[in-house]
Amino acid sequence: MAGLGTKFFGVSNSGVIAGDYLTQANLQSPVITHAFLLDENRTTPIDFAGAAAGGFGVQVTGVNTSREAVGAFTAPTGQLRAFFWKAGNFFSVDYPGAPYNEGHSIITIMAKLRAATRRM
Repeated sequence: MAGLGTKFFGVSNSGVIAGDYLTQANLQSPVITHAFLLDENRTTPIDFAGAAAGGFGVQVTGVNTSREAVGAFTAPTGQLRAFFWKAGNFFSVDYPGAPYNEGHSIITIMAKLRAATRRM
C-alpha cells in the first residue's frame, strides 16, 4: 500500500524539521511510523532496527540546531521507549520501571550556555 500520511512535530532554529510518515504493508498489517529529519533538500531517515516488529515504529518529536533528535520507538517486545539520536546513533532514555517512555523536546545546550554567559 502507499504511504498513509506525513506529520511534522518540530522545527529547530536552524530550520531542521522533525517528522514522520506512515506505511502499512497490507490491510491486516499494523500501521508503522517512520521518522526523519528534513534539512533544506536533505532527508535523513531515523530508524531503529526491530522497531516495526514492536507494532509502532519510530517517531521523532524534537530536533535542535545540532541535528540531534528525541522521540519514541517500540522495542520488538512492544514497549514504547524514549530515545536520543545523534549522527546515526541511538541512545535509549528510559525511566526505570516506567511502562512507556517518550522524548519530546531538545535544545542545544551549548548555545544556551554561551548566550547566558554573555549576559553575565
